[in-house]
Amino acid sequence: MLNLEDIKSTISKRGGVASSNKFLLIIPFVNLNLNLNAAIFNKNIVPDIDFRDLGILCESVNFPGKQITTVDRFTGAYPIKIANGFVNTDINVTFTLTNDYYVKRVMDAWLDVIINSSNEIGYKEDYAKDLYIIKLNERGLPMYQMRVKSAYPVTIADIENNTSSRNEIQKLTVSFTYDDYDTYELDLKSMLTGGVENILTNGPSVKGLIQSGINTVKSLI
Repeated sequence: MLNLEDIKSTISKRGGVASSNKFLLIIPFVNLNLNLNAAIFNKNIVPDIDFRDLGILCESVNFPGKQITTVDRFTGAYPIKIANGFVNTDINVTFTLTNDYYVKRVMDAWLDVIINSSNEIGYKEDYAKDLYIIKLNERGLPMYQMRVKSAYPVTIADIENNTSSRNEIQKLTVSFTYDDYDTYELDLKSMLTGGVENILTNGPSVKGLIQSGINTVKSLI
C-alpha cells in the first residue's frame, strides 16, 4: 500500500500536479484561406481586429477524447471485441464576450463561409483549419501540445439576455468538429531561442501569440 511520502515523491518528480487554469488556445488565422479572412474583414466586425484576442478571451477548452469502436468476432461460443475504428469527441470552447461582441461576430462570419445566407455550402479547404491547445506548467511554459486538424465550428450556443442578471458576464460556447488530432512535446529550447515558428509552422505571428499567452499566465501566477 502506498504511503503519503510515496505519493508526494511521485508528484514532485513529475513537476507537481497539473492545474486546469493554465492553458493556451491558438486559432492561427495568419495562414487561413483568404476567403475566410475576406469574409471577416468585409463584415467590418470591429475597428481593431486581432485574432490573438480569441486565445486571450478563451475561458475554457477541452482536450478532446477518443473512443475506439469495436465489432464482435465469434471464435467460439462467445464474442471477442475487435477494434475497427475510432470516434473523436467535439471540442467545446467557452469565450468571454466583450461589449463589441467580437468573438460572436468572428464565429458568425466563420459559419457564413461554411454555409452562407444563400444556403451555398463552402469548400472544406476554405473553412477548416488547424487549432492548437497547449498545456502550460506552473511557470507558464508549454509542456504538452495538441494539434487539432482541419477544425471548424459546428455549433454556436445560445446567449442569454436577462434583466435580472445585472452583474453577470456573458459567455459564448462554440463546438468544433475536426478530422483528427495528434500530440507531441514542444521543444522548449527551440522556443526559447526563437524557433517556435518552426515547431508550429505558422510563422512569427503564432510565436508572438504564444509569448503573449505565456506572459499573461505568468502575470497571474
